[in-house]
Amino acid sequence: MLSRFISLFVLMISLSGITNTPSFGQIHPKEAFGRKIFDSFRNNQFSEFYLRSIFALEETDFKEFLFGINNLNLRNDLLALYKQEFPPSAETMDDRWKIAFAHTWRQQWTHIAQQTPKMIQAEAFDPILRQAKEFGIQWQTVRLIGIEVLLPVSWEYGRFDVKRDAPFRTESLPTRTLHLDRKLTYRMELDSNTYGKALMLGYSPEDSEQLFNKGILGNGSGQGNVVIRLSTQYPERLYYFCPDQPGAGGSILVHDFDSPERPNQRTDILLTFAYGQPQKAYQIIIRDVLSTAQGEIFCERPEWRGEVPLPKGLSFED
Repeated sequence: MLSRFISLFVLMISLSGITNTPSFGQIHPKEAFGRKIFDSFRNNQFSEFYLRSIFALEETDFKEFLFGINNLNLRNDLLALYKQEFPPSAETMDDRWKIAFAHTWRQQWTHIAQQTPKMIQAEAFDPILRQAKEFGIQWQTVRLIGIEVLLPVSWEYGRFDVKRDAPFRTESLPTRTLHLDRKLTYRMELDSNTYGKALMLGYSPEDSEQLFNKGILGNGSGQGNVVIRLSTQYPERLYYFCPDQPGAGGSILVHDFDSPERPNQRTDILLTFAYGQPQKAYQIIIRDVLSTAQGEIFCERPEWRGEVPLPKGLSFED
């Protein structure tokens, strides 16, 4: 049900040494969102969960959000639904977007408005609680140890393929540019296709002698995940690459979370928590989180990953 819409549209954590630990200070909106979603499961409060979904938006808020979204991929999805020819006067991207939006946005809103809170609870909230119960999870004694943006990484056509969305205006940017926020933890999860391919981050697009390691775990190791947390003093541009395969990577632009230059991209929030004696790690993925004027919202049903090996950069001792 939620995936039908997406097909059309679709705690501070510090990285110190090898550990992400909750601390006080300015919290990135996506980390605050992750904490609230986690607490909605912990406290069995569906209303708090629902309020942070796209289905809780009012019609005017949804229309404003969709019209102004800075995401080339999502705008192209909506443009594709407009089957008529654009008039000759529609010379620019903005002109065409205004016409297509006026004819298609209500169709999207109608679908959203048909989804009742009861339906959302049955399809997106209760399954997480039910699957946690099968593992014997007692929510009041669990401990949240990680809130991260999950970036799946694969290898296709001789290059790294990283989940990403482009800003609406991309004339001067290569299509493989990544946009990362400061003060937010990213976990680049490499799949089996990347076996034997070292993912490196550095100051230069192809130079393994200029690696950038501050706030990064697993840089160039070729094993496991790469965990990234960039703070305010870091450069605005880095590069990801493979030392053995020229042209395999791209650039990384680093933004403040409120920068107008960053795309409103779909991000998957990975929640990792500890439970039991001896303690074990469990994970939930909150799919397709987007930023709106009303705050972060999710647009797809969460995924229960269940028990996982303790991920790199997290610790049961926090």
